[in-house]
Formats: sequence, C-alpha cells, structure tokens
Amino acid sequence: MSIQKPAIFLDRDGTINKLNGFITNYEQIEIIPNSSAAIKKLKDLGFLIIVVTNQPVIERGLISQSELETLHKKLNRALAEDGGDVDAFLFCPHEDSTNRINKTLVDICKCRKPASGLIDEALAKFKIDLSKSWVIGDSWRDVELAKNTGISYFQIIERNKVEKLDPNQVYSLAEAAVLIEKKLKFNQI
Repeated sequence: MSIQKPAIFLDRDGTINKLNGFITNYEQIEIIPNSSAAIKKLKDLGFLIIVVTNQPVIERGLISQSELETLHKKLNRALAEDGGDVDAFLFCPHEDSTNRINKTLVDICKCRKPASGLIDEALAKFKIDLSKSWVIGDSWRDVELAKNTGISYFQIIERNKVEKLDPNQVYSLAEAAVLIEKKLKFNQI
C-alpha cells in the first residue's frame, strides 16, 4: 500500500502568475516574483503541487486543450528552472453557466471551481491525504472549493484591498508557504 501525501492545490492566474485577462498564449504569462521559490519550499516540505484552474478559454474557442497543455508545460519548465516543479495541471474547460456560449450544454459542471471535480480528479491520479492538504488561490471560488472539500486554505488578497487580513488571507503564495512551514514545525497541521 502506497503512502498518502498531502497536496497543495494552487490556482494559476493571480496565484502563480499575474492576472492578465483571458490567457491564450504563454507570452501573456508573467510569473509572480517568488512563486517558484514558494513552490519549491512546499515541495521540499513533502507536498504534491497540483494546479487546479478554471479555463473557460477552451469552451470560448480562444485556445484548444492541446494549446493549453503546451502553455502549462512551458510554465512548468519556467517554474522548474527555479526549483518550483508542479506535479500536475488540472483544469476545467467550461464556461460559467451564466456566460455559456453554447446554451445546449448541460449547465451543471462538476469540475468548475468551486465544485470539487478537479480535487476528485487529483484523488484519482494521486494518493492524497486531504486532511493535511491546502488550497491556495486568489478567488472566492478557491475559498469555496476548500470549504466544499474540507481542505485548509489561504486566500491571496491584493495589498490595500482590505484593512486587516483574516487568518486565512495572505498577500502572496510565498507568504502562504512560510505560514504552512511554520504550522508544520509546530505540528499544527
């Protein structure tokens, strides 16, 4: 029987790379400073690193699935250059039901965050200990994904967006990685 590992479920846009509209090619990716180092720190702590991202650009016809997979491979190579290798990129290709282009498609998508489909997909691919895992992202969808699956989380908030951060809010992926490391050292996870 293989041992379960904890995972870090990372959002992509706004967490690893800067928000830049609908990203359809790698040239639009601008990696947030210290993201690679944060990912490396989390990997060194024994976490699987799994990106879970909504990518409605596929259903909108702005990019194909294979083009998105190529973009993710390039992003992973760039992150890996600084030690921040990602174990898997999982994505939902569907549009939000309110913005659906093809109204004949079923409106209930099980993989679009905050639904748990991407976590379910990760569980099918990896032996994951959800009780020691984390979701880190910048959107309410990431927070709700964590709550829907019972996973601890950090929400990345832009500086000056709130007067005071709550205990589950941080300013960056790097800050979240430091806090997770501290929690591990004090056996709080």
